[in-house]
Amino acid sequence: MRHSIVLFAAAALAGACVQPKYPCSKDADCPARTVCGSSGKCEVPGGCEDICAANQACDSSTKKCVAVAPAVGTITVPTTWAKRSATIPVTAVIDGTGTPGLASATLQIAGQPDIAGTTGDTGPVRTYTFSVPGSVQTAGSETPVDFTVIGTDTGGHPTPTAAAGHGQLLIDDAGPTVQGVTIIGGVDVSGIRWFKAAATGTIDAQANLVDAGSGVDPASLTLVLDGTATRFDTGTPSCGAGQSAQQVICHFAIPLSAVPAGSQRKIQFAVAGADKAGNALKANTAAVGIDGKAPAITFTIGNAGSTGNTTTYPASFADCNGSASDPAVYCGHDGSHFYRAGDGKYSLTFTVSDVYPTPPDDQGSGVDTASGGCSIAGSTATCTVTYNSTNGTFNFPANFATATFASGADGTGTVSVIVTAKDAVGNLATSSPLSLNVTRLKWMRSMGAMITSPKGSPVVTSIPTAQVILAGTDHDALGPIASLAPDGAVLWRAGHTDAVAITSNVAYSSATKRLYMVGDTQTKLFVYDIGNVTSANAPQLYN
Repeated sequence: MRHSIVLFAAAALAGACVQPKYPCSKDADCPARTVCGSSGKCEVPGGCEDICAANQACDSSTKKCVAVAPAVGTITVPTTWAKRSATIPVTAVIDGTGTPGLASATLQIAGQPDIAGTTGDTGPVRTYTFSVPGSVQTAGSETPVDFTVIGTDTGGHPTPTAAAGHGQLLIDDAGPTVQGVTIIGGVDVSGIRWFKAAATGTIDAQANLVDAGSGVDPASLTLVLDGTATRFDTGTPSCGAGQSAQQVICHFAIPLSAVPAGSQRKIQFAVAGADKAGNALKANTAAVGIDGKAPAITFTIGNAGSTGNTTTYPASFADCNGSASDPAVYCGHDGSHFYRAGDGKYSLTFTVSDVYPTPPDDQGSGVDTASGGCSIAGSTATCTVTYNSTNGTFNFPANFATATFASGADGTGTVSVIVTAKDAVGNLATSSPLSLNVTRLKWMRSMGAMITSPKGSPVVTSIPTAQVILAGTDHDALGPIASLAPDGAVLWRAGHTDAVAITSNVAYSSATKRLYMVGDTQTKLFVYDIGNVTSANAPQLYN
């Protein structure tokens, strides 16, 4: 049903009795269509007592206002908005009383051809109908279109401008604008809100829409996948008033099951719908992420120096003999083993990726860099993972001291390790158990080429540096006394030319840093300065 608004033209007041005689000093002091007379009062030109209407003039012979052109009365125009493709009916009452007779009525719009009215009436007062094409509206506009209506009598006199009728046409040729879409909740990853996929539950998407014309039609609104007509939301959106009369705020429900189980993707979508005149929403786009796919963990081990693995064993002779290869030394760090204890300075490394090679699952919520976890089978020690933002790796210490471990006669065995990580929305990934080679033995040194027939117990001291002091029979002409560092390296030798074979225990004073040795003949006592070793030789102080 089309509603209409009724407008009354100024000429409808033609019969009003308005006395013009006000005190004045100039014309500007007087009402319209009067002047300031010589008497100092406002007068109607021609001598009429009353002010004539805009379509009237004063007859000086009768001193009465008479019509000189038709008057425009009631104008009726629809109050509902029409599309630009529609035809809008307008009616206007034209009063030709006092004129020679009505000839026509015209509806005028700036910049458009005049539109002639039609009527079936024959009397002095007639109702004219105008069929206005919607194309009088500027394409893409929703601003009301102003118009005027005039009548013309058979003498060719048109309604004066001041007496013309006026109105506005409600023609809407612009769809609503989406001012923005806000995804409520979730995890913000580079400006996109991500949610964990689920069989039930929804995401709240708030859209702010504005339309200055006919207004948004809430019943038409849906969310669709970008570039398609495929609906993306579920149920009926909930809409309410915005911050202005033209704004509407609507909430849409996006199902968490919108992506298949075990999948992840960033979804581009748009708000679809129309205004109350039927104009489609203007182009818009938004995005949300739904992630039901755990990230991928890469956790592998390779020999020292190998490539293509996330972790490698310590280098051969690392932490043995000053890291120098020596055929007389066996090192537990042989390039393919960790120490069971004491290797906390070495890291086990793994990587995590939430990017897959095949669309549409290629993009997920991203890795939660604080989520790394590790489990060393049987270990009672806390296993803590840290993230290296420089190279994007997760790392934790190679600490196997309390891990479940069974070794063979050679001291080697394996330890099982599992690592975990999550993506930004909490999907958990767990690696397969990785078996690592571990040895109880740190190092062994063959002393046969240096000292044989060790005498007594070794001296173990941390002053002036950690070492083990051994004494026996000189075999390589460097002295019957040797000091070994904690990694098996030779720190110094002593006693060359003083004795060949030591047959008594040596003694050491950590207070004076002096080592006491009895010579071959049991008649000499040699004293060495352990605090001032030079060139790998402990100098003799006296004998």
